[in-house]
Amino acid sequence: MLRERKPSNMRFSRALLAFALLFLAGCGGKSTNPTSPGSSSLSDPRPVFPNVVGQPLAGVAAGNGRLVAVGSNGALKTSSDGRTWIGAAVPVDVNLRGAVYGNGVWVAVGDAQTIIYSTDAVTWRVASVPLSGVGFRGAAYGNGRFVATASDGVILTSTDGAAWTQVNSGTTNILWGATYSRGLFIVTGQYGTILTSPDTQAWTPRASGTSNFIWQVVDGPGGFVAVGDEGTPLHSTNGVAWTMRPSPTREVLRGVAFGQSQ
Repeated sequence: MLRERKPSNMRFSRALLAFALLFLAGCGGKSTNPTSPGSSSLSDPRPVFPNVVGQPLAGVAAGNGRLVAVGSNGALKTSSDGRTWIGAAVPVDVNLRGAVYGNGVWVAVGDAQTIIYSTDAVTWRVASVPLSGVGFRGAAYGNGRFVATASDGVILTSTDGAAWTQVNSGTTNILWGATYSRGLFIVTGQYGTILTSPDTQAWTPRASGTSNFIWQVVDGPGGFVAVGDEGTPLHSTNGVAWTMRPSPTREVLRGVAFGQSQ
C-alpha cells in the first residue's frame, strides 16, 4: 500500500486511503473457508463491493503517481487523484481480483487463470501462464519479482509480469492475500494459512493460531497486520511469529490498508 508521507503527495495518499475505506465498507457478510473461488462470480466467496466507479470493484493498487482499481467483468479504472476515474480497455472480461505495481509494470490478476500486465496502465496484454483451471486472487511485488496467489495452493512468480512460472507452495489451500515488506513475501489464505519466503522460491508455513480464512495482510510501522473471517486480526513484528489480537467484531474482515501513519 502507499506509504509516501511527503507533503506534496499527501492528497494522493489520502485519496488512496479513502478509496480503501470505501472498499472495506462493503466487506460485511459471512464466509467460512470457501472451497470454490475459481468461479467467476463475485457473490461467493467475495462480497458485493461498493459501486464506487460504476462497477463492483475488488482491489486497488498505487504506484508511479497513479491508482488502478479492478473489478467484475474485466473492469479496470485508473486515476491520478482518486477523484476522477478513467476506464481502460482490457483484453479479458473475467472478474479481476487484485492488482500491483512494480519496476515500471502494472499487473492485474483474476478468474480463469487470468493475469494481465501493462507498462502505462492504458494498454494491457495477457500474460503467459503455465497452468489452467485456477482463479488468481492476490498479487505482490518485491525484490525484483512479482507473486500471484490462487486457488489450489498455486503461487506463480515473474520478473517482468509477462512470463510466469509456478513454484511449490507446499499447500493445496486457497491462497489470497499477498504482500512484500522487510525483505519477506507473505501469503495468506484458507484455514489460517500463512506462508513466507524471502525469494519466492522456497515457502515456509507459519503458525497463525487460527483456522479462519485470512484474507489480506499489510505492513505498517508497528509490524504486519492480517485480517480474516470471524473478525480475526493477527499481528506480527517480523512476519514469522503471529499473535491473535482482540477484535470488536465477529464480521468477516476482507481487507486492511495503511496510509498516513494509520
